[in-house]
Amino acid sequence: MIYKVIQINFFMKGIDRGLNNSVVVLLIIQI
Repeated sequence: MIYKVIQINFFMKGIDRGLNNSVVVLLIIQI
């Protein structure tokens, strides 16, 4: 659960910084 929370926080920070779509897709696949 803790790992998931950290992953979500990283995902949100990534959106704020405007990461590439490929990175976002990789994060989604990881979940």
